[in-house]
Amino acid sequence: MRKAFFYGTYFLSPMIMIRVLYLNSPLKYSSWSMFIPMMVGVMAYNWFVWQFILSARPKFLDRWIGFDSIYKVHGRMAVISIGLALSHQWIFEEIYGQSLMTFMGSAGLNIFALVTLVSAVVYTRKYWGVMKPFQWIGNQMGKMKVFKYESMKTFHNFSFVGLIFVQIHVMMTSSAKGNIWIANMYTLYFITAVLFYTYHKLLKPWISRENAWKVSGVHTLSKTAREIELKPLYRHFRHKPGQFGFFRIKVAGLEEVHPFSFTSSSREKGEVSLAIKNLGDFTGEMDLIKTGDQVSIEGPYGSFSYLNYEEDGELVFIAGGIGITPFISMLRHLAETRPERQVTLIYGIRSEDEFLFKEELARLTQVLSHTKVIPVYSQTMSGQGEKGYIDKDLIKRNIDLDYRTLRGKGFYICGPSKMMTGVLKALKSLGIDKEHIHYEAFAM
Repeated sequence: MRKAFFYGTYFLSPMIMIRVLYLNSPLKYSSWSMFIPMMVGVMAYNWFVWQFILSARPKFLDRWIGFDSIYKVHGRMAVISIGLALSHQWIFEEIYGQSLMTFMGSAGLNIFALVTLVSAVVYTRKYWGVMKPFQWIGNQMGKMKVFKYESMKTFHNFSFVGLIFVQIHVMMTSSAKGNIWIANMYTLYFITAVLFYTYHKLLKPWISRENAWKVSGVHTLSKTAREIELKPLYRHFRHKPGQFGFFRIKVAGLEEVHPFSFTSSSREKGEVSLAIKNLGDFTGEMDLIKTGDQVSIEGPYGSFSYLNYEEDGELVFIAGGIGITPFISMLRHLAETRPERQVTLIYGIRSEDEFLFKEELARLTQVLSHTKVIPVYSQTMSGQGEKGYIDKDLIKRNIDLDYRTLRGKGFYICGPSKMMTGVLKALKSLGIDKEHIHYEAFAM
């Protein structure tokens, strides 16, 4: 119900402004040549404002639709809004020609378009396929400081400058200048965006000082991954197993905010832990973290927890690489609360060197007597497990898919995007209802 309410509000929100503008000048907008550019312009403006609301990461939206959905809407609607604004600009200039008003609108649109284009290129470069020229371009971009994560976050702030230009544009329209209520409506929309932007960029970092934590331990998991233990300096909070938080960590003189999954069970009073793998950019600096360093946490976020799906009986966890982290949290929690629960963990890795938490998983299976762990090696296999990839046939070999027991199983997926896409496709082809498939997918 909450998800339906959000999407209804989001996609129908421009209709209020469209109706107000139409009722204010019904004769003017009785012509399609005037109504169409007004309609697409209002839709673009509304959804530009929504971009600042979504980027503020309000917790109520996480509870309503999930964080991965927020990021999908944020990214896709940015492109759609720019397309609508371009249509509005082209038709508007055909009718009115060039003016200061159209210049302001064009300036704001160009800024939005530039920020969106560069962000899309940078944040998706690791998904550019297998063509070597594109891989080379992506690798070169990754080496340049201007395309680093924190630099791109700073560049992203120019979108607010774009909003200011767009606001000047709409306040110069004849509707806003001729009707104080319409001008106030535009002002209210702008103030809403400013408040969310200010909260996200200024107030939230200041508030997070109360959520200060200290690194109490650092444990090596592999050559490229470590688990960080944290103790609160002031107050602590509880998270559900499987959730994540945004961690503000100061390393090598840089203070950045990144999302990481908790590995702690959520029952550990006053302490949390997270695992970090060196994937480039900021995570490459994680080797510099040491005991005593200070961290602030914003969260918890996410609905990826077996506690949220009471109808699931047997749990099937499917992980890839560092995607094991939320499952470690869930398994630790199960060991403390429901050791009799039936669990199957299928863990995809390239080689033994990437088998994170191997010793702990062996200990957990001693406590969780109905739990089995199936490592799947894509390159070099050693010890027990399977060789290859997590696909339809592998799932069929290791999971009882009898229709009489299938409806009682819950399937949870976490890992690289390519792996998750393949597993989702395999589960659906095996007849697994989408209500029993749980995942959160977003890339930062």
